[in-house]
Amino acid sequence: MKVMFLRPVRGYAYVKGGVGDLSDEEAAELVARGAATPYEGEDACTLPEGMPARKLLHEWGYRTVAEVRAARDTLTEIPGVGERMAENIVKYCEDYEEGVAEKG
Repeated sequence: MKVMFLRPVRGYAYVKGGVGDLSDEEAAELVARGAATPYEGEDACTLPEGMPARKLLHEWGYRTVAEVRAARDTLTEIPGVGERMAENIVKYCEDYEEGVAEKG
């Protein structure tokens, strides 16, 4: 099973974000410990459903709401994202992060 490491793990990964192909047992143990997450590949979109321009943002390399929000000033540089769409994306990110923070 392929996993992406969420932190360095002795004997498995030196850095956060590394990908490894492990036995199902090893992978399950690391996932249970919070050290890794199942890896679905670069093609799997991890942005929330309902995010404006979700597919386009994913195609441009954004993988998290935090990454999109950090790029707020450069979103209009993406072909197909104008001022109004960028405003909608930023508003969605703010609302999403507030909702997640309230639940956690």
